[in-house]
Amino acid sequence: MDKNAFILQVDKNGVFGTAAMNPTVHLLPLGDNVGIRDLAALKEGMLILSGPTVGSAGTYAIAYWDEGSKDPKPLAVLGGILADGKPETVIVLDESDPQHYRILVLIESIENSSPLEYLVPRQTSP
Repeated sequence: MDKNAFILQVDKNGVFGTAAMNPTVHLLPLGDNVGIRDLAALKEGMLILSGPTVGSAGTYAIAYWDEGSKDPKPLAVLGGILADGKPETVIVLDESDPQHYRILVLIESIENSSPLEYLVPRQTSP
C-alpha cells in the first residue's frame, strides 16, 4: 500500500482573493493505511492528527510538520479512553509552554463522549 498522505498547500490570496493559488503537493510518509484525520495550525508549523484509514486497524498519533521539512516529526501516540472511538479533531489550546503543546481531541463514534485533553511533548526523546 501507499505509505504517503498528502497536504495540498495553496496561496490563501488565491482562495479568498484574486491571486493565483500556486498549488504545492506535499507527500508525507505516515505509514501503511494511515491518513490525516485533522490539522491544527500553530504559530509556526502545524500538528497532524493521523489514524487508520477506513476499514483498517491502527493507532492514532500526533506529529509536528512544517512546509520546510519533508517528514512529519512524531510527537505522541494517543491513549486514554478510545475503545471504539475515532479521534477526528485536534484543537490547540495552548502552545506557550516550551516543553509541551496542550491539545484537545474530539472523538466520534462514542455516544456522549467527552473530549480528551493531552499534553504533547514538543520533541520526541532521542
